Order: sequence, then C-alpha cells, then structure tokens
Amino acid sequence: MKEQVALLIELQKLDDEILQEALKKKELPERIEKLREEIRSREAAVLEKRDLSEAARQSLKESERELKRLAESLSKGKSRLSEVKTNKEYQAMLKEMDTIAEASEAVEDRILRDYERVDESRRVLEEAEAECRNYRERHEGEILEIEREIGKIDLRLEEIQKKHSGAREKVRPELIRRYDMIRQRRNGKAVVSVWKEVCGGCHVNIPPQLYNNLQRHEEFILCPHCNRILYWEDRNGQGQ
Repeated sequence: MKEQVALLIELQKLDDEILQEALKKKELPERIEKLREEIRSREAAVLEKRDLSEAARQSLKESERELKRLAESLSKGKSRLSEVKTNKEYQAMLKEMDTIAEASEAVEDRILRDYERVDESRRVLEEAEAECRNYRERHEGEILEIEREIGKIDLRLEEIQKKHSGAREKVRPELIRRYDMIRQRRNGKAVVSVWKEVCGGCHVNIPPQLYNNLQRHEEFILCPHCNRILYWEDRNGQGQ
C-alpha cells in the first residue's frame, strides 16, 4: 500500500504541474494579444496624425490656389482699367480691385498659418512614427519571447504527460477511479499531506489514532472531513 500511495502522491504532483503549466500557457496568448492591441493602438494614432498632416497640406494648397486666382483677378482688373469709359465705372473697378487686394491679404495671412500647421503636424507625425517604430520593435521582441516560452511549456507538458501516463499505469484501477473522483470533487486536489495531525486539504485536525496509522504507512487512509487521500509528511527532515 505504501508504494501505491507513493504513486498517487507522484500523480498528484504531476497533475498539479500540468495545471500550473496549462494556466501559464493560457495567460501567455492573452499577454501577446494585449501587446498586439497596444501596437495597433499606436499605429492607429499614427494614421490619425497622418490624416491631420495631410489635411493641413491640402488646406495650404487650397489657400495657395485661392491666392493665385485672386492675383489673376487683380491682374485682369488692372489691365481693364484702361478700357473703362466713365469715371463711375473707373471708381467701381477700383473698389472691386481693393476688395480683391483685401481678400488676398487675408489669404496670405491664412497661408502663413497653414505653413505653421503643416510644419507642426509634420513634426507631430514624425514623433508619432518614431515612437510607434520603437514601440513595435520592443513589443514584437516581447511577443517573440512569449512565443518561445509557449513552445517551452508545450515541451514541458509533453514530458510531464509521459510521466503522468507512466504513473497512472502503475496504480491499481480501483485506486485510480477513487483518485479521479476525489480530484473532480475537490478542485483537482485528491492527495494531501498531514503534519501535526492537521489535514493539508481542509486544515482540520484528524484523530490521533488515524495520525499514528498514517505514520506507519500501512493503510490507505482518507480524511474523515474532506475525504481526500492522506499521507504523512515529516517536516523535520526524517523522511516518510
């Protein structure tokens, strides 16, 4: 019986390792997705700033086209002055040209502001692009490391599963059935240690006689409170 309990202890440890590795593996893809989402967020910010920069350039071009049209209108107006017949028409033409000149000045002021917007938006875009590049390089490196860790976990799980299968084959069928049933009912913990008459599963004291029997390793003993499989653990370093 001592050998069978030892196998169940080993089986429990292997099941615990499998669970721990599986939990790690589950968390790692979530970390990868979080990093990729942060990269996508930076890339979206770059696209937004690129659109703003392009809008500033288009606004500048439109202002320059408008200034060119006004200049052409002013030039045509000046050339038509010599063709005017009456003083009234002449004054009207001068007033129209003054209006065009005022509009030109306003557009020139707008062009100066547009130049400033273009320069500022270009600077902001370049900073965002540089930040995005650095962020992507750093996070892609982290993602690569996480993917490598997933690969290592897969290898460890494969090794543990082999040991697990080997241990299960050596345990008597009726004990395996009981072990599996207890694990299912007790959140994966079927085998627990006992020290100083306290169950390591439910943390309730067991009867002294039961504790003495555990130390002799002669019986297959269940906790009278949580029904887990018990074994004595000598924490004084004297062995089991």
